Amino acid sequence: MNEHEVCQAIVPNKDVDGFHLQNLGSLASNSNGIIPATALAVKELIVRSNIETFGKNAVVVGRSKHVGLPIALLLHADSRGI
Repeated sequence: MNEHEVCQAIVPNKDVDGFHLQNLGSLASNSNGIIPATALAVKELIVRSNIETFGKNAVVVGRSKHVGLPIALLLHADSRGI
């Protein structure tokens, strides 16, 4: 099986993991779309921990396309330096 073909076969609005190119593109362009659960969880942990991130830099270790990249895109779209 081809991973790319499988991910693209999923209907974008039912792609709960946010792997479809349309959803990654929406995340990259700060548009409406499904946000991958792991990236959203990281953002929520930062918010609930009351960590001030405005004007600070963040390092995302491991920039895989399914975990690290969505986290980096979400933090970048949220005006936090990456």
